Amino acid sequence: MLTSAQVTEYLDNIRANGKTTATPEYLWTQTRVAELTKQLQPYAADTIADVSDEAYYIVFMAGSKSDKTEDRQTAVSFLAEGLNNSSTRVVSNNINRLQHFTQADIDSKSKQLIEERLDKWNSMYYMRVAKMAAQLGVGRNQIRDRQMLEKGADVETKWALHLALARLGEQPDIDFVTRRASSIPYDYAEDLIRTIIPELIYTRQKQAIDVCVKILQDDGCKCASGNPDVDAKILCGYRIMELLAPIIKDYPYKPSISGMIEADNYEEALHVVREWLSDNKEYEIIE
Repeated sequence: MLTSAQVTEYLDNIRANGKTTATPEYLWTQTRVAELTKQLQPYAADTIADVSDEAYYIVFMAGSKSDKTEDRQTAVSFLAEGLNNSSTRVVSNNINRLQHFTQADIDSKSKQLIEERLDKWNSMYYMRVAKMAAQLGVGRNQIRDRQMLEKGADVETKWALHLALARLGEQPDIDFVTRRASSIPYDYAEDLIRTIIPELIYTRQKQAIDVCVKILQDDGCKCASGNPDVDAKILCGYRIMELLAPIIKDYPYKPSISGMIEADNYEEALHVVREWLSDNKEYEIIE
């Protein structure tokens, strides 16, 4: 079992010298998550960002690698507390970490912590917190209240609120997001593929994913090649094909760690994917 002395030695060394080595696995594999959070609570509150962030990282690794609901919920609550950390870097990292969990990992404590964070309209990273919360099925009322009450919000804020509510299944927001995305001309294909398509995929709503599928099927949408030595544009469908691979059940190709798909011939793969999507219009989305 992990001892308090091991935790103290490791994190005190970071406080003195900064983060200089990879985090050893024994810190999250040799103890229960609940015990770990108790040991790391003082370090999570440390004013030195390296120390605080490392404490949250250790709990994140312990929770995300556990198959026990209790462990994962404990880790999420601990990370949710970190959304109010004094370091913006720690807050940003904890938003990213929370996105690796699911709605089943949310308990009443973490739900309350995230909703309280959403009540702070002027807080940094609000939009990222809102999208993360929606991904975890939390914050519907808080996000909707901000959308309704802050009519003077900038375009970026309004769009993020629509996306979050679309993720939560609000039909008016799903309609708004898909209508806006569908109206973007292919003259802006790079922005469409780099920004809009991933955001449609984020919603996990079929109506939004159908817009991605429609563009994938269209030879008129051209994008720059990923190869800097190639000037000719390629079909944007190749890139959309990669983005859809992790989220559609029984998709013809599996995603690789690099973000590409496991296919030797991309031209053939696009043809296969197009035919499969044409034959499987009621495909199932993986949450």
